Amino acid sequence: PQAVPALIDLLRNATTDGQRYWAARILGASTDTDATVPLIAALQDRNEKVRSEAARSLGRLKARQAIHPLTDTLLRDPLPSVREEAAHALGEIGDEAALDALKQALGELPYEIRAGALTSMEKMGEEAVPLFLEALDEEDERTRTQAAAALERTGYVRQLIERLAEEPETTSGPSFLVLLKVAGTGVVESLIQGLSSPDMRVRVRVCQ
Repeated sequence: PQAVPALIDLLRNATTDGQRYWAARILGASTDTDATVPLIAALQDRNEKVRSEAARSLGRLKARQAIHPLTDTLLRDPLPSVREEAAHALGEIGDEAALDALKQALGELPYEIRAGALTSMEKMGEEAVPLFLEALDEEDERTRTQAAAALERTGYVRQLIERLAEEPETTSGPSFLVLLKVAGTGVVESLIQGLSSPDMRVRVRVCQ
C-alpha cells in the first residue's frame, strides 16, 4: 500500500511503456481502490499492452466505477486484444451493471470479441442465463454453440430437462423449445443423459 502513490505516478508520467505496464499490473494486485481512477485513465494509453493491463487490473479490483469506461473500451478500442481484456474485466466485476454492459455490447461485436464476452459472462453464473438464451438466436453459428455450451456448463440445460415432465406433452412448451435450440447446436451431452431418466415422460420428450 505504501508503494501505491509511487506506482500511480509511474502509470501517469513514466515515459517508457514498460514502466507504465508494470505499474498497471502491480496496481491491480494491490487491492487499493485509489488505483481505480488512474487505471481508468490508462485505458486511453498510447500503448496497447498498457491498456490491456489496465483493463485486467480494473477487473481484479472489481471496480464498479470502471464499468462505463470498460464498456467504451470494449466497443471502441482499435485492437481486439484490448477489447477482449475489457470483456474479461467486466466479467470479473460481475454485478448487474457489468452484465448489462456486456449485453449492450454483445450484438455490436465481431465474433472473436463476442466469444470473449460470452466466456466472461459464464463467471456470473445464473445471472447470465438470460443473455445466453438470447445468444441462442444469434445468426452466427459459433455464437449459438458457445451459448449452448455455457448453458450446459451452468447446469441450466439439466434443469430444463427435469422440467419436461411438468410441461404439457407438446412441442411448444418453453423448456422444450429451448432444448430444441440447444440440440440444434450439437451440444447434446445432457440430453443424452436425459435418455436415462427414471421418469418415462422425460425420456419420451428427450427423444422428441
